[in-house]
Amino acid sequence: MDRAIAEKLLKDVQAAIDLGEIEGFSIKLLPGTYDPRGTITFKVEASELSADGTVNTPERIAWKGARFIGGVETEWLDQTFTHEHKVYTIVGLKPRSYVRPILCEGPDGRMAKFPVNMVRAAMGLSKYIDPMELAANEALGRTR
Repeated sequence: MDRAIAEKLLKDVQAAIDLGEIEGFSIKLLPGTYDPRGTITFKVEASELSADGTVNTPERIAWKGARFIGGVETEWLDQTFTHEHKVYTIVGLKPRSYVRPILCEGPDGRMAKFPVNMVRAAMGLSKYIDPMELAANEALGRTR
């Protein structure tokens, strides 16, 4: 199997997924790998739909349980903010991403990750100061 056939097969599978409906789920084809010896491996992600038709992605579910991420407000989900003259919509949280945990969708539909401090400032709130960092700075005699 050559790369052209693999790409055609991938498009055909995506078309079949788009046509097939499974009630209560959103199905998405994720990128895969191509082996020139004749195999293609790709992943399919199925996410449950909520009662209002919103897709419950793992990132969206993580946002709803975001009490452990300091400075994040749960009502920010699906809110928009502007960064560098582009409007972004907050779509979820990557809890294992320490530096940029907030997942947003840009105007072109691509995903972007942002740090909490930047999103807090864009949402009109003051810069978030980590209480542990503040305590450490005070102990060392540093002030902001």
